[in-house]
Amino acid sequence: MDALTAAVHSMLKENSADLRQLISATDAAVLNRPPAPEANSIAVLVAHAVSATRWLVDAALTGRMDRERYLAGDRAAAFATRGATPADLLAIVDELDQMIARLAEEGPRADYGGMVAFQGAAAEPRTRAWSLVHALEHLREHIGHAQLTGQVLATGKVA
Repeated sequence: MDALTAAVHSMLKENSADLRQLISATDAAVLNRPPAPEANSIAVLVAHAVSATRWLVDAALTGRMDRERYLAGDRAAAFATRGATPADLLAIVDELDQMIARLAEEGPRADYGGMVAFQGAAAEPRTRAWSLVHALEHLREHIGHAQLTGQVLATGKVA
């Protein structure tokens, strides 16, 4: 496996484990409770982070992304997540693990220097490498966000 694919693959696996730990250690009611008005619950953050990661890694592997389909479909659905059980969220993480396995298989053959061809909604020109690295960065950002949300809800205190 090339160095880029191997590094991202390893970090994605660690992030998946972090998501599983967070979900397993958090009560279902807390998973679905936003910490403040207009804020996202842990369930929404997990659904969005995994969905975006799957789309971005796919774009890195294939060089194509239907951004409009992502925005109107998976992204909108993720932000509409309500009443998710821990099992529901772990099933979403299972989808992430499938993408991680796909990266291990297809990543070494990907042309990361190539551009992603976007269909649908306009997007800035991006390389496939950018898409892969952004997938990792975006996922980690939202895992941290979800972890902090869990801490805020556990203490019941907002500064």
